[in-house]
Amino acid sequence: MSEETEKTDQQDAEEGHKDDMSSEELELVDQLIDKADPEFKKQAEQISEVAEEINPDDIEIEEYSDDIPEEDVDEQDRFQKLLAKLQEKYPKMVPIFQKFESLKKNLEIRKIRIRNQVYSYAVSSYHYLKNDFPSQAKTFLKNTKNILVSSVKNVIHLFFGSKKRLALSLILITLFSVSAFMLYKLAFKKGWLPSYYPEEITSFSNVQDQVKTYNPANLLALHEAFPEAEYSFKLKNIVVNLKSSQAVNSPAFASIVFYLSLDSTDTAVEIKDREIEILDATQRTLEQFSYQNLSSIEGQKNMLKAVKQTINEVINQGFVKDVYIKHKILKPETY
Repeated sequence: MSEETEKTDQQDAEEGHKDDMSSEELELVDQLIDKADPEFKKQAEQISEVAEEINPDDIEIEEYSDDIPEEDVDEQDRFQKLLAKLQEKYPKMVPIFQKFESLKKNLEIRKIRIRNQVYSYAVSSYHYLKNDFPSQAKTFLKNTKNILVSSVKNVIHLFFGSKKRLALSLILITLFSVSAFMLYKLAFKKGWLPSYYPEEITSFSNVQDQVKTYNPANLLALHEAFPEAEYSFKLKNIVVNLKSSQAVNSPAFASIVFYLSLDSTDTAVEIKDREIEILDATQRTLEQFSYQNLSSIEGQKNMLKAVKQTINEVINQGFVKDVYIKHKILKPETY
């Protein structure tokens, strides 16, 4: 029994020595953390202060296991196996793989540090809103109220502090009210300010019997008042039989190419789109002329006027200003 007791005492002493070593190691770790990252130590102290304020009875204790989940273990094993294979296959790149592994560990440490900082900020904000903010808000509102009250009192004392000031204030208020009323009356009753909207016309009875004349020579055509860039358009060659006064063996015919002078490009677009229709109407017009008509200068002028009038009757957009002949071939009839 005495030997067993001595062994037990020795084991307890060894365990106590181990505990002392653990506490010394923890202190050394605290010193290293304090030197490496003082901010982390402050955050840990804040978290410990918050933990002291928590009521133990309100904490729900859940069973916690130190076992790492199988998925994480498998992932770490796969990573270590892959890294070992790469180091074995590419020995020259071992320093790079080691740096990569060190980088991975540093990232994990940084992730934990960021999570702790976020938690610390959240706790600090919660305590600020719970403890400090209400008192600061009350103080701010109280100071604002005092400033407003003091300002109102100063204004009242300035204008109504004595009988002379009271009389002067009443006079100024009266003058301001009368001036505002007069401005309103002048502006909206007598038309003192210029009107932007003319009176609505409700009847023409006062001008229904009036008669006014004008000289057409004093008027300006719309296309001349608002001119646009002119545009020329060449029609396709037109071959047509001319009018004959009697029966002939071979009728006269004409081959003519026209140039059209248009008022705008929109008119040219319409003529281009409807060129077949315009050519047909122009042919029907030329069939009314004879070889003798087109052989004379006067007849050619009449033909150009007729073609211009025909095309203007067909189109919808704009108008033809002039018609010109590019080339013309006439063949007389044979008997």
